[in-house]
Amino acid sequence: MICYGASGSTDDMLLPKCGDRFERGQRDTFVMEIADIAPFKKMRVWIDGKGSRPEWFLEKIILKNMSNEEETTFTYGDWLSKTKGEKRQLSVEMAAVVDEEEMVDTTTYTIQVKTSDVSGGGTDANVCMIIFGENGDSGTLALKQSNNNNKFEKN
Repeated sequence: MICYGASGSTDDMLLPKCGDRFERGQRDTFVMEIADIAPFKKMRVWIDGKGSRPEWFLEKIILKNMSNEEETTFTYGDWLSKTKGEKRQLSVEMAAVVDEEEMVDTTTYTIQVKTSDVSGGGTDANVCMIIFGENGDSGTLALKQSNNNNKFEKN
């Protein structure tokens, strides 16, 4: 996971799967020392999608500052999975919620892509992008939905 706050972001942090962690219906507690970047804005959590059970239903994550007892909640309530859930993704961006207020607003963008007319300029590959801003980045966005049935063709 990575946490984003008003004063920057953390490095990637691994929540190790040891013993019976991440099992159905339980709470797992991790003690981690990170830079004070509060107030938190958002969190990115992802799984590698490997193992005998490669998906995870993430309800929520609560960060508690052990110095001042302040809590920040990040709620998801869906699967991190290639095959289950509404989004069918292995990563999620969750806005921080403090005193019932989301710390990051979401918005909808229209993205226009222009493919060149050079010979062989089109692609059949999956195209993704990341948008960067003052509150971090969007995470990987797959450009799937389009009004053009044959996306990324020449010209």
